[in-house]
Amino acid sequence: MKISVGSIHTSDSLFLNMFIATMSKQTRPSLSHSHPFVEIAIVLKGTGTYTVNAEEYPISPGDLFFFGSNTIHYITNATSSLELLTLQFSTSFLIDITPVQRVSPHWRLFSSPVSMYIPDSDAKPFQLIMHEIQRNLSEEPLNYITYVNSLVVLLAISLLRFVSNNNITLSPTKSNPSMCAALTYIDNNITQHITLQDVAAAAMLSPSYFSASFKRYTGYSLIDYTNAKRVRLASKLLLNDTNISISEIAMRVGFNNMSNFNRAFRKYIGCTPSEYISQNSKPKQ
Repeated sequence: MKISVGSIHTSDSLFLNMFIATMSKQTRPSLSHSHPFVEIAIVLKGTGTYTVNAEEYPISPGDLFFFGSNTIHYITNATSSLELLTLQFSTSFLIDITPVQRVSPHWRLFSSPVSMYIPDSDAKPFQLIMHEIQRNLSEEPLNYITYVNSLVVLLAISLLRFVSNNNITLSPTKSNPSMCAALTYIDNNITQHITLQDVAAAAMLSPSYFSASFKRYTGYSLIDYTNAKRVRLASKLLLNDTNISISEIAMRVGFNNMSNFNRAFRKYIGCTPSEYISQNSKPKQ
């Protein structure tokens, strides 16, 4: 669940958004994903595991996770309830710092699919900036937009200096065009009947090679990945479309029978659809 802190939008390509992401204790609660903008997350509370480029990183309070543009990442385990203060912004916010781009070999931190993990012991300066951005976006004091923009620049320069001072090698995360094509196909057809042959064809790979590659890339088998995405979609519809029956929602998101839907829902959510509705419905006033 996302709790909005605030955002700044001046165009489709120039934006900044901050929110608190919350996640209950569970295994593999999130699917692998990427986005064409920078993401920085500070762990407010909880423990778990982040998986980036098939490498696992421990999640502890105070830790910072940085994801450059189009970096594949996902939380594979939440060993306790998680809260992450998350900042997302387009690299367009930093375009005006052209001298930094010219002199810093680490500028691709913001423009390439790279990632960085900074433990709490080293993340204090970044925590302060993130919380100052949070305060200004939530309170909106005089000239807060200009101030927030300057804080983002400060955060960017601080990260660049951290990389330089600590001789951190920015190894690009693996960008796999075949897997990206497969994920796009699944997203576009998630409510339809999806076969291994269809997705493998979209990835331009043989079914057997694709199946093994997909498991290595996402951590999921194809059936588990599609079922998890369908369950996440169903969980939203169950709470938002209260006039639709559970069985109709199951069919709408791509399950062909209630038995498979109930089994998958319990696997990924931890309860039945009826229990989920009961636990998450807002009490009537």
